[in-house]
Amino acid sequence: MPPFARPQQGTVERAQNSRSTEYTAPLSVERPKVGYTAKSADGQDAKASRIIWVPIPKWLAGKWVKQGDLTVSYTDLRTGVTTPVNQWTQNIQTTTWGNQIDGQGNVWHGYSIPTDFDGVSSGKSVRFTMVNGRRETTSPDHFVTRVHSIVSESYGDQIVDTFQQESLNDLFALSAGELENQSSTRDYTNEGQPIRQGMLVSRFIKVGTFEVIEAQGGVDLLKSLNDYLRANHMSQLVRTR
Repeated sequence: MPPFARPQQGTVERAQNSRSTEYTAPLSVERPKVGYTAKSADGQDAKASRIIWVPIPKWLAGKWVKQGDLTVSYTDLRTGVTTPVNQWTQNIQTTTWGNQIDGQGNVWHGYSIPTDFDGVSSGKSVRFTMVNGRRETTSPDHFVTRVHSIVSESYGDQIVDTFQQESLNDLFALSAGELENQSSTRDYTNEGQPIRQGMLVSRFIKVGTFEVIEAQGGVDLLKSLNDYLRANHMSQLVRTR
């Protein structure tokens, strides 16, 4: 498949049969404000309140970009009506996975919480502020995460909508430098009431190799990872500089 091509029918069928369909309702959260200090997934300008450490497969480590999403299905959770969809939406986003290694060379990703991911969708600026996340499963060619975010949509500096979103992301290695994300998402009001649910399929192209990042948001990442490893009975993985 050419770079940034839209997923085809086999992709749609796999997404419709995705295993990741169980949700946990988000808690009510404070409405996000304009003018974030934290503004990138790389955390260059962010001040993290905490870091969630997750081991990732080596094929996933690096910088990736997607051009958009294919919506497979849509459910209005207020009416219970599900509509099959096959709609492409431009949603340009760059994401980096992996920022540290342990003493045995395993790659880890430290999610600074909160972390902002900025994108563009249907002419609107979209900011996903990740407030929680965890790994669900890992295999040699498959990686599943659960992410809770606050989503803010805006035109310029004017916010037009905000809501919570829980995403179950199934990442599959396709070929060298290409992966597919089958993302099952559920949106909630800021008070935690379910609004809608959708299945999205996205293709990412690798645009940068993995690099160890020493500091993020004022945090020494190696020290943070080593502290996590010691606290979770994995001292054998601690790495020295």
